[in-house]
Amino acid sequence: MNALSPEQMEKLFVFAHDAHTKFNVRGKDHILRRGLYPYMVHCMWAASTLIMDSEIPEGERVLGFQILLLHDVLEDTTKALPEWVGPDVAKGVEALTHDNWEEEQAAIEHYTPFLKLLKLCDKMQTLYERSIQNPQKQKEWKAFTERLLADVIEQYGNTRITVIARALLDDTQWG
Repeated sequence: MNALSPEQMEKLFVFAHDAHTKFNVRGKDHILRRGLYPYMVHCMWAASTLIMDSEIPEGERVLGFQILLLHDVLEDTTKALPEWVGPDVAKGVEALTHDNWEEEQAAIEHYTPFLKLLKLCDKMQTLYERSIQNPQKQKEWKAFTERLLADVIEQYGNTRITVIARALLDDTQWG
């Protein structure tokens, strides 16, 4: 069993939360999202969605949970990953880190199915929240998420994550 201990989760959460609240470089919305809740909720939503999907292999769920908790640290803060983060987690976080939207879109062509699954969980949260206001960006975001969803279904089949992603894409009035 690849269980994540409560102590490991606390350590990951505290590190990521502190990075996003004390070392943020993206502005107020990346500290207090939409002026309502800590940015870390975004990371927790994506990570929790993954770890609770029993149709995804257990090892991928545990590893992915850790990566998703930390997935925006390198992009949005001045913090480096601590040495206690395992090499597979660090490699996953680095793979999901991009300097801009164009680079992020291009990167999925080289992602493994596992990384596409993680990126889908990340994008689902933004769809759920409906946080993108620019109509052109909404179209791009929706198309990007549709591509991820198709690739994830091809690899993993219809999982709880893909069902939720499809519902969010069908529900959103974007594009």
